[in-house]
Amino acid sequence: MKITAFSIKRPITILMAIITVIMFGFVSFFKLNVDMLPSFNLPMIMVSTSYPGAGPQEVESILSSPFESALLTTSNVKNVNSISSEGSSMIMLEFEDKTDMDFASMEVREKIDMVKGMLPDEVSNPMIMKMNPNMMPIMQIGISMKGKDLSSLSSWANDTLVPSLERVEGVAKVDLNGSRYQEIKVIINPDKLSSFGINPSQLAQLIASENINVPGGTIKEGDFNILVRTSNSFKSIRDIRKIRIPTPTGDVIKLKDVAKIKLGSDKSSGVVKINGEDSLLLSIQKESGSNTTKVSKGVNKALDDLMSTNKNLKVNSVFDQAEFINLSLNAVKTNAIIGAVLSILVLLVFLKDLKTTIIMAISIPISIIATFVSMYFSDMTLNMISLGGLALGIGMLVDNSIVVIENIYRLKKLGLSSYDAAIQGTKEVASAITASTLTSVSVFLPILFVDGIAATIFKEMALTVTYSLVCSLIVAFTLVPLLASRLITDDAFNKENKVIEKIKDKYFFVLKWSLENRKYIALVLVLSLLFGGLSLTQVGFEFFPTADQGIIYVDVTSPKGTNIDVVEKTLTNVSKKIGAIPEVETTASLVSDSESNSSIMLVLKNKKERKKSDSEVSDEIRNKLGNISGCKINVHSASSMMSMSPSSSPITISVSGYEFDTLEKISNDIIKKVKGVDGAVDIKLADEKNAQEIRVNINKEKAAKYGVTSQMVSQAIKQQLQSSKVSSFSVEGKNYDVNIYANEAKSSTLSDLLNINIFTQTNEKIELKKIATLERNEGYHSINRTNQVRTMTINANVKDKSLGKVVSDIEKSIKDYKLPNGYSISFGGEVKQMNESFSNLLLALVLAVALVYMVMAAQFESLLNPFIIMFTVPLAFVGAVLSLFILNIPISMPAMIGFVILTGIIVNNGIVLVDLINRLRLEGKPTNAAILIAGPTRLQPILMTSLTTILGLLPMTLGIGEGAEIQLPLAITVSGGLIFSTILTLVVIPVVYSFLDDTKNKLYSRFGKN
Repeated sequence: MKITAFSIKRPITILMAIITVIMFGFVSFFKLNVDMLPSFNLPMIMVSTSYPGAGPQEVESILSSPFESALLTTSNVKNVNSISSEGSSMIMLEFEDKTDMDFASMEVREKIDMVKGMLPDEVSNPMIMKMNPNMMPIMQIGISMKGKDLSSLSSWANDTLVPSLERVEGVAKVDLNGSRYQEIKVIINPDKLSSFGINPSQLAQLIASENINVPGGTIKEGDFNILVRTSNSFKSIRDIRKIRIPTPTGDVIKLKDVAKIKLGSDKSSGVVKINGEDSLLLSIQKESGSNTTKVSKGVNKALDDLMSTNKNLKVNSVFDQAEFINLSLNAVKTNAIIGAVLSILVLLVFLKDLKTTIIMAISIPISIIATFVSMYFSDMTLNMISLGGLALGIGMLVDNSIVVIENIYRLKKLGLSSYDAAIQGTKEVASAITASTLTSVSVFLPILFVDGIAATIFKEMALTVTYSLVCSLIVAFTLVPLLASRLITDDAFNKENKVIEKIKDKYFFVLKWSLENRKYIALVLVLSLLFGGLSLTQVGFEFFPTADQGIIYVDVTSPKGTNIDVVEKTLTNVSKKIGAIPEVETTASLVSDSESNSSIMLVLKNKKERKKSDSEVSDEIRNKLGNISGCKINVHSASSMMSMSPSSSPITISVSGYEFDTLEKISNDIIKKVKGVDGAVDIKLADEKNAQEIRVNINKEKAAKYGVTSQMVSQAIKQQLQSSKVSSFSVEGKNYDVNIYANEAKSSTLSDLLNINIFTQTNEKIELKKIATLERNEGYHSINRTNQVRTMTINANVKDKSLGKVVSDIEKSIKDYKLPNGYSISFGGEVKQMNESFSNLLLALVLAVALVYMVMAAQFESLLNPFIIMFTVPLAFVGAVLSLFILNIPISMPAMIGFVILTGIIVNNGIVLVDLINRLRLEGKPTNAAILIAGPTRLQPILMTSLTTILGLLPMTLGIGEGAEIQLPLAITVSGGLIFSTILTLVVIPVVYSFLDDTKNKLYSRFGKN
């Protein structure tokens, strides 16, 4: 080969080229972004609209329904889901994969604009947002400060802390939870106010009119234009107290005469406690494409700088994704290094020659370093999948070098010079090792037909393995023959390995017996396939392995309408109970501003410092909590990192139809059945009828008699029950809202509601009870719809079973349930994603098998030889399934990718064996004689290449280190399949070859063909 001859003639040139690649490789390595998993785009858009004061059914009919009708006509839209709750509508659009989301966003905006003009004035402008994985926080930090209450701390955090962190490179947004916003409370005395003939609406307008700062134009004075501004803005709370209010009788009173004015704060952004201490919680989001670990370092440095100037500032790192990423990636790097060392030791044990081992092993570091250059220019990141691809390929990187060096030495023994042997030896095997590499990488071509998350994972793995194998092929054509021509001695392969020789002798007799007793080998083959198929029915399935990140979430749902103080007290008690668990390091509780929903985030100690896994701690929490005061508890670990499901539960069952009562009955029936399924836990209906409401029924005749309209009634009730912002002002850079309250306690009784005064157009007042009655109802606090059909959702978690097994059992339990006409049941969440991804990967697997066959057919120029070699594929699959079954590991997306990769790897042993058998037969050897010579001859290289790959994967197979759960299914699949298939290949392939050759000869003789 010209490239080989050039390499041997120009060693300095090759050396400089290698140094250049290494230099660029290191630069690329340090410039690559670091993340847990590959970045991926969510083909989803959210439309959020608020309608203050409107109930769920009103929101459904006025907002969600017309929006859905318009949005369903959007190009490439798959599903339109909506949630109509009190005062807000949220619509989620799911698009086909590979949709141009920028164009889709524009089209959604056009559809919304078509409907917007028909909406009530109170409806906010719809907010359209493309969903992005980067919306999830990469860090959560609790802060408190000695000597400052939460109001002062909130002010400091908003003015100083948040801007400082948002200036850190890579930070997109900083959210602040638990803050107390200072406000000016104007708490009116309804009796005093009405005694002066003034209603709340008039008072609100008057306060707003007394706080103005409006430009009035310009005047000309000489050569200058001077701005004229009308300014009468509030400077202090005293200015508000002194506001003069004219009464209908002509008197003038001050605001303080009819209202109490004071500085206060509100829990409008929730209540946060870190380890039981009142705190603020910072959630840090990173910019798309930024380096998670660098962002984390930048944020921590900014916090250190602030702590150095604020000695009383206390910072508690609740969650830092970078810590888990660093631990996980370091574990993968360590495993890769150990795997490389083990692979090199295999070479040394077999060859017993240090120089030859070094020449072969040099392929590993150079190929890996060169791969980093390709990764950088492919805009990839260093993550669990890409590094896993490198770790997977480590043992395979020496395969080409082994073949090249072995052939070079063979020619040296025939008398060729080192120079000629290196060139000729490389040339002879060039097509073989190229074809072998092609079979290994051709399995990745089906990625073109794979969509969604499966494509993202598959692509990262495919590119890293392909880059590294292509680099190893180039090294085998250049550096290896160069070094071999100068370093390999004549006795490099003469050192007898007694163990290998004994194995060869034993193998010879086994092979001879097998050829003489082909029916028994056929029986073993059939039994293996049957046993593998049986094992497949017993292996569980899951979407993506959940790594033990040491984080557990406890969601506490209180009955709708529960007072925020009651929710806070409940959450404090729950935190104390679970905070006492030895494995728990930090508890962070958050009572959201929706009051009924709250959650606790538990951060566990490092894996090495605790005896229990996150799932075991979750079970302990469930046992400790049970049922708490009517609250619903949902305990779950950090959800699968590739899950796009909006639910935190892996199983969601949607019941679709039109009537609420029927939907609820069906849902409750399904829940009873699901509770009987082993492995299903935390089963609950997400849309229960638990929202208490009071319906005001207006007597229209009585209302008309007093000149009162429904809008007047609605406005009066709203003023009584809700605060309303009437103005705002700024003092020394701090902004204050001025809010009117009709009730200082912010709560009213039914009696208070009935006694509300409604002011007529003539400013007369009439009590509500004279024109209306009150009716207590229990309604739904949210209404869910999918493609314009109402749905109720049942959520469930999985315990001690695989996701696929639990779902299969649930399907069996409900298959005989008779649904009314117009109603249906469907599974969503991770189950839906798993089915879609597995369908894609199954197609990829079928195409991979076909491609491998076609590559081998082209190599051998034969249809029969590739067919013989393809028997290794089902054997490998049997070994992989048996390994997963024995180790109780479910088949997941990484395992499916492992099956695809295994297809390309496993045929190489068969290629080596069949190729030599064919050559010996061309030299005149009978079939069985050729087999008995080829088998023992190729035993050593087959064992070497298989063992280097298997031992290269050993650290991953043992599941060592943080995040190992992600790599484990892939490593088990590949190594298990390789071990089983290698053992049987050495016997089955020769037997199949012999049988098919005899069959071919019989057919030829029957039809008179030579």
